[in-house]
Amino acid sequence: MTQQYPDGEKVISPGTVIVSAGGEVNDVRKVVRPVVVNEPNSKIYHLDFSSLAPQLGGSAFAQTLGYVGSDVPTVADAAYFRAAFAAVQAMVQEGILLAGHDISAGGLITALLEMCFANTEGGLSVQLDNLGAADLVQQLFAETLQSWCKWQIKTKPASKQFWQNMA
Repeated sequence: MTQQYPDGEKVISPGTVIVSAGGEVNDVRKVVRPVVVNEPNSKIYHLDFSSLAPQLGGSAFAQTLGYVGSDVPTVADAAYFRAAFAAVQAMVQEGILLAGHDISAGGLITALLEMCFANTEGGLSVQLDNLGAADLVQQLFAETLQSWCKWQIKTKPASKQFWQNMA
């Protein structure tokens, strides 16, 4: 993709595609905001929708190191992705999601930081040793198709099998 100006200057832009979409909303009052809620009995869960190991590929972090890579974010199991998405939608309907954030531009660390920016009275204490990644940098900065989400949940849903599979 390039932009050429009248004076002949050519600027090469990154090959980034921006996709916008619209969808039906059952109840506009059931909104999950990307801001940490000060609820002492809540937990933050890392839900992996992709079923893949984290990859730096074309991440912003990899680009700062001069590496673009060839790993393309994808979903390994479409049926699993659909079930996980449906479970999140059910949690929205149940009203048990307090906050949520995609893990895309900047990775997990950026999502956690962005969840704290608008909260002027609280923050997060995060334990990273349960992520199961051999490479913590890769885990923190991987960007995967917005298929990883960070959810603050006040109570676990009735679907214990879903949580066992996500753990």
